[in-house]
Amino acid sequence: MAKKKNTSKKHKFKYVESSPISSVVETDGESTSAMATHASRAAVQIQAGVRDFSYVGRDVRRIGLMASGLVAVELLFYYLLVYTSVGPSIYRAIGF
Repeated sequence: MAKKKNTSKKHKFKYVESSPISSVVETDGESTSAMATHASRAAVQIQAGVRDFSYVGRDVRRIGLMASGLVAVELLFYYLLVYTSVGPSIYRAIGF
């Protein structure tokens, strides 16, 4: 039986894009890659808190279109049942 690899899974957040820092800045002979990594982690944490609500406008438009369509269908049925001969013939067929 094959041995399982012992690797940890990393979480993939929906709203965060990872931005690895590839350059290392040197100051007075010291490498500041640790500070850059810490800064990038702070930026990732800030980005993780921001949510994208761009889909809400599209959903509101769809709901409005659906509601107006249903009102139009209701008005059409009202007109057909009250002002044409379709209504009385349906009422007679049902038995009212």
